[in-house]
Amino acid sequence: MGFMEEMREQPTALSRLLDYYAGAEGRSRLQAARRLLATGPVVLLGMGPSYIAAVYAAYRLNQRGVPAVALEASLALADHAALLKAAPTWILLSQSGETPEVLDLAQAEGHQLLGITNDEASSLGRSGMPLLPLKAAPEEGTSSKTYINTLAVLALLGGDPVGFLRPLPDLLQRLVDQPFDDPGPVPPEVTFVARGPSLASALEGALLLRQAAHVTASGFSGAGFRHGAWEWARDRSLVVFLGRGVHRELQSRLAVELTARGNRLLTIGLGEGDVALPPLPASLAPLAEIVPVQHLAVAWAAAQGLEPGRLPGKVTRE
Repeated sequence: MGFMEEMREQPTALSRLLDYYAGAEGRSRLQAARRLLATGPVVLLGMGPSYIAAVYAAYRLNQRGVPAVALEASLALADHAALLKAAPTWILLSQSGETPEVLDLAQAEGHQLLGITNDEASSLGRSGMPLLPLKAAPEEGTSSKTYINTLAVLALLGGDPVGFLRPLPDLLQRLVDQPFDDPGPVPPEVTFVARGPSLASALEGALLLRQAAHVTASGFSGAGFRHGAWEWARDRSLVVFLGRGVHRELQSRLAVELTARGNRLLTIGLGEGDVALPPLPASLAPLAEIVPVQHLAVAWAAAQGLEPGRLPGKVTRE
């Protein structure tokens, strides 16, 4: 199955996940997982899109008063030993359930471990630790439905009720059915800029374009962009996620300044911007913001004669 087909499955995959966690088995697993968050600081560990989803979760948990940090799993024990030792709960994320760096951490003792994976028959799924399944069905290409379902599981883990996410499958269907009329020529490079929960969209957007369309791309926080990348990006194409509240004010000001100096700019916002998403809570925006970027990846891959999102395998080994 190709990337475009898996894109189209995203609304169904998210509905399946929400149905599962509304049922008795899913509710029981979710309640047990939520109890782990009450024991102290939480470290979320993953690689690639799973790590990016962990960045989103760390933001959401901190907003709810749960100290949390996201780390790449690679060399985490060597580089962040003191932090890991101090955190009683580790959340291990691997969409395939076979990420070697994550499986290394699954052997840890003296910590409460929680696994999140799309494959319950995988090594992570069979590890014996409590598990939250993604229910996205198999995925072969660049992460699409597994990424969105990972964000959704993490939102539920952080305390969002299932009903809070129920409007999202229909919203995703509308976005999946709306490709760009004219995505423009393939840019030599794209920079994504975001703040708050949408920082995950900037990081995943950059990774997605690199993987699916072979377009050089990078992702920055709004503050990180101001402090270092502002001059470097003078002649580059940018995608700015507007966000909400104080984030929107800062991002909108940035968009005005970038337009004034002549950058090729695309803004994505909730009810506004060049790509106006249907209104939804800002905390859930990353589940929708990535879909327009998926459409860009498909269009720009096709323009280069590439099959979008084709990967040699889902498991990367360092």
